[in-house]
Amino acid sequence: MSETLFIGSDPGVSGTTAFLYGEERWEVRHTATETEVSEAIAEALDRADGRAFALLEEVHAMPKDSNSSAFTFGQSYGTLRGLFVAHRVPFEIVRPSKWQAKMKCRTGGDKKISRARAQELQLFSKIVHANADAWLLCELARRVKTGEAVL
Repeated sequence: MSETLFIGSDPGVSGTTAFLYGEERWEVRHTATETEVSEAIAEALDRADGRAFALLEEVHAMPKDSNSSAFTFGQSYGTLRGLFVAHRVPFEIVRPSKWQAKMKCRTGGDKKISRARAQELQLFSKIVHANADAWLLCELARRVKTGEAVL
């Protein structure tokens, strides 16, 4: 029986996607283009024989965002949704307040809090501000699928 692939995606201009194979093998991909995101998902699915589950952070524009920034952010979110559908990856969308509460790291916008929580859980050795949310979303995806957590 193959291991399930868990995916956590944090959309944005410097979007990051974290992958967990089973419960031990972690990988993170910083994906700058839509093609890179698609290739990362396809490669991960190949390694997991197609069994997967993903969590995608629900995002929306903030009042202080410029029009172009909000558009780019929305594009990234829509691309991830579309790629999960195209690659037939079952996924759920989760609000930041909900996943942060489940992972005990309500950030209020302070990435230091999510980074500290990911380091505390020792999810992976190379946790930085840019990938902490993706790691935590990925771990929550694992917990949801294994019955340890409910969204």
